[in-house]
Amino acid sequence: MRKSSSSNQVIPVPGQPRIYTYRWASYFLTPFALPSIIGSIYTFFTRTPGVDIELDDYWAILVVTSLILLAGLFFWFYAHGVDPDKVWTRFGRIYYKEVRFDQFDRLDFQPAFHHTPARYRICYGRTRVRFKPYKSDYSLAILKILEHLPYRDIRIDGRYPTHKSWHRLAEMERERMYKDLTERFAVYYQQHPKELAKLQALVSIPLKATLDQ
Repeated sequence: MRKSSSSNQVIPVPGQPRIYTYRWASYFLTPFALPSIIGSIYTFFTRTPGVDIELDDYWAILVVTSLILLAGLFFWFYAHGVDPDKVWTRFGRIYYKEVRFDQFDRLDFQPAFHHTPARYRICYGRTRVRFKPYKSDYSLAILKILEHLPYRDIRIDGRYPTHKSWHRLAEMERERMYKDLTERFAVYYQQHPKELAKLQALVSIPLKATLDQ
């Protein structure tokens, strides 16, 4: 982040490493779940003999609060992010995957559907990592993709570089990513015309010549 000299307003800077965690949601959910579960178990096992109880009520409480607790655990361990080398996602020590920018061989753009945000999927072999540039700041990933796209045989939206429409599709995706960056970081690029010129030069690099053959 940078501050504007005129208003001290914090201006987002594109191309920064990001780590996203959601532990704040766990802090909110867990206090509601644990007392309910403990109270239900305690009441069940300390009930007065001969007194009828509604087991369905206990099970309903346990199921609902257990789901809340599981959601809290998910948010506690789940994280995703981007750095200069890769995009990655993880769930504690149980699950981790990454795709490096110097290795990815497929790029898919999944457009928005109803209330589902648009997202990108970057792949290497069978490993896939999705990111939503309209929800989180993945400008670094977009810049790295733009950097590698002209020189790599990257399959885009299911089309191989040998496909007759690959060039047109690649240019469309470059234009989409360029537009996203310049709109999302409009103030930054207005105040840093040299950086805007670098970005424009990046999206103007001719695609790999061998792909025309």
